[in-house]
Amino acid sequence: MQREESRIFIDGILKKLIDAGLDVLTKHDSVLFKESDRVYVEHIVRSVLDHELSAYQLSYDPLV
Repeated sequence: MQREESRIFIDGILKKLIDAGLDVLTKHDSVLFKESDRVYVEHIVRSVLDHELSAYQLSYDPLV
């Protein structure tokens, strides 16, 4: 499972976010990003997860 998580988040999500020129950090199954990039980041994350998984829960918790 850890290998699959790493493949999805590092090789999939993180690579696409960096290729898009976004400043992001990942930690396990989380992505930290600027609020102004939220819509674009969510689009990329959902596109990868939709391709990789049949079901998932995506949540957003802003840091205040």
